[in-house]
Amino acid sequence: MRNSIALAALAAMTALATPAAAQNLQVGVLTCDVSKGTSLFVEQKQSMRCTFKHTDGSVERYGGRIKEYGLSLGNPGPAHLVWAVFSPSKNVKAGALQGSYGGVTAGASVGVGMGANVLLGGFQKSFTLQPLSMSGEQGVNLALGIANVVLWVPKPQ
Repeated sequence: MRNSIALAALAAMTALATPAAAQNLQVGVLTCDVSKGTSLFVEQKQSMRCTFKHTDGSVERYGGRIKEYGLSLGNPGPAHLVWAVFSPSKNVKAGALQGSYGGVTAGASVGVGMGANVLLGGFQKSFTLQPLSMSGEQGVNLALGIANVVLWVPKPQ
């Protein structure tokens, strides 16, 4: 049942993102490892470590956080998210993914579960993040709502 809910959510969100992605070019893949978070009835917060691999093979690192607003019940564990990154131009400069993204999200897990989110944002809201694979969320959780993701380039240490 939980897998059916997550798969239906993924299909619906992919369909919503397809028109936006169709107008843009895929410029790479963003992969994020999401920390174990805190979950309340209306808000869930987690930090992320992300890697953006450009289609030319170059790699950038990003830090980030994800907040979900809506129905969120349970105790979310760590997750692994993978998005295809679309832009109106193939010329994506270093650090260009920095910024705020928003969109719809859905997920369910008991033990290992799945989730999906389609996000729009970044520089002048010119980037679309479309899910390529489902999150490997662990724990017990059900979430439906709006997601806000903020990405930044970590400061050199």
